[in-house]
Amino acid sequence: MNIKALAVVTSVFLASCAYGPMVSQNTISNKVTTAAEFDLNCSAENISIKELDSTSYSAMGCGKKARYVLNLCGPMNWAKVCTATLNGQVQEI
Repeated sequence: MNIKALAVVTSVFLASCAYGPMVSQNTISNKVTTAAEFDLNCSAENISIKELDSTSYSAMGCGKKARYVLNLCGPMNWAKVCTATLNGQVQEI
């Protein structure tokens, strides 16, 4: 690898460090809980999260439930770009 290529690789690596940590299970749980707090109008302490598959979760709390789809939440994504999006309508239970 020549010096110019090494400089480019180093610059890209250092720039990517600004995004912070990679996505973890804790990141995913926090993203789903935060979205559910708003959508269910319920505090985090009253919300339970369940993994449905590798990209979707359910949230239940305060007599309601909702399904969330994860976007850019894979193990090679940055935690800052990971989002949980409501998939469908909030349902009363």
